[in-house]
Amino acid sequence: MTISVTIAVESERTVRKYVIRREVQPKGEGKQPYTKAPRIQRLVTPQRLQHKRHRIALKRRQAEKVKDEAAEYAQVLAKRVAEAKTSKADARKRRASSMRK
Repeated sequence: MTISVTIAVESERTVRKYVIRREVQPKGEGKQPYTKAPRIQRLVTPQRLQHKRHRIALKRRQAEKVKDEAAEYAQVLAKRVAEAKTSKADARKRRASSMRK
């Protein structure tokens, strides 16, 4: 939804003329007062809010996925380290027992 649609202005006309302006008194003497208008910004519409919710949900889902994958990898790594440790200990035992004979 665009600003033009919201305030019912034809598409070829500019919307800047329709914003609320405020008058500013200049500090110097003899200068004419002038008006200031706010910048035209995007409107917060239900569709934009939905897109924002969707982006946040995607981020959250990705963070949870990364966390789960990290935990799974840590388990696999711990298992491999334990296996390597036991195989090293077995090899050490075999070497020690063969030297005694």
